[in-house]
Amino acid sequence: MIVDDFQKFIGDNQSVFTDDEAGLFRDSVRSFHAGIFRPAYIMAYQSMMIYFRRLIQGADMPAGFDAGKWKKMQVNLAKDKEWEEEVNNAIRKKANAKATPPEVPVLAMNDSLRLDFDYWRNRRNDSAHYKEYIINDSHVLAFYSFLTQYLLKISVEGGKVTLLKEFKDACDPTKTSPKKSLQPLIDKILAMVSPDEMDDFFADLDGVMGYRFTGRYENTLASIIKSGNDELKGYVIKFVRNDKRFKAEFINDHPDMVGYVVDKTESREFWMKYLANCRNRVAVLARMLMIGLIDPTEKDEAVRKVIEHSFNNNDGMGTVSEEERLVLKSNGFFEALKEEYFNGDYTSRNTVLCGREKYDFFFGYVAHMDVDKEFVEMLVDIFSRSDFPYVWSNIFKEHLLEKDAAYKAKFDKVVRENGITLPSCLKV
Repeated sequence: MIVDDFQKFIGDNQSVFTDDEAGLFRDSVRSFHAGIFRPAYIMAYQSMMIYFRRLIQGADMPAGFDAGKWKKMQVNLAKDKEWEEEVNNAIRKKANAKATPPEVPVLAMNDSLRLDFDYWRNRRNDSAHYKEYIINDSHVLAFYSFLTQYLLKISVEGGKVTLLKEFKDACDPTKTSPKKSLQPLIDKILAMVSPDEMDDFFADLDGVMGYRFTGRYENTLASIIKSGNDELKGYVIKFVRNDKRFKAEFINDHPDMVGYVVDKTESREFWMKYLANCRNRVAVLARMLMIGLIDPTEKDEAVRKVIEHSFNNNDGMGTVSEEERLVLKSNGFFEALKEEYFNGDYTSRNTVLCGREKYDFFFGYVAHMDVDKEFVEMLVDIFSRSDFPYVWSNIFKEHLLEKDAAYKAKFDKVVRENGITLPSCLKV
């Protein structure tokens, strides 16, 4: 299992390693399978050191690092006989705030992790010099596991920062085509970001992607949740859940994600408060009803509250699937809409309000309602009053009866079969 994970790690990150580095790792695994554990250990260790050498050589000098020492280190890294010791020194170097001037590390990592490298180096020496110390499969497997968990998290600036820079470049249209998939970078998150850095990483990712207004950031988080990687999915769900306002924004773009990031204990607060700011609140409500997130005793209240949110925001249903529309219908959504706003008593009392301000609300729902006897009678009730919102009747005629022949045919059929007399404002 450990060997398989290590091989997968190398395969998944081919773009990170040079051919020589990846080749040494693969040769190490071949030696391991052949039962030759000392060479297996040495080759994996050597590849790690070559990788660190290349990282440091290609990095910018850390802020606060002594320029003279940095230059000398770079010179030594280019020397065949001195580079390995220079890498060891870079690994060991810790921050020292008490020094004058303060010293900063070369490689960003937890100091406890630095201590582990002494152990791995000692085992490498044991493997190379055939001392009496026995090197067996457990040593190699432990080292493979260490590399898989930590190698890509270590860099001059830290794995998290390095990966954020890669995302920034990938989302810069002057450097990378917007059509290029971000999946290779997503696949590197677990390898390069420590668990305690995950929340900060996903928060910072929003800024570096630079595509918030297109939804690319939210789409990336949603793609992770939909993926089969349960560990990474868990980190994203935790991150989204921790910020209620962002959670509402995220769910607005991805209503099908509501079951992942909202639980029953917070369901009421969510539909009462946060759905007020969701443009796709009706689709979210449908999903919450669909998966049982709303207490059965509160369904009617939730439906009416979401309709109220829509009325206050003067918008309609937004984007809903037919499945979601049918769920809403089965839970009394359209009946509640008629009872609250789409009836002659309400519109005649509020003719000016409905006509001047709420026409988007009207059309945003009426276009999604079933054209049946009850629907036509609802319209007749509204538009037969002496005071009615004429803007509503004009919108209904213009956009549905006059521009949509199929809709008009269905509407006329219901009128004809039920002997309904239409008010003059609805006749075309």
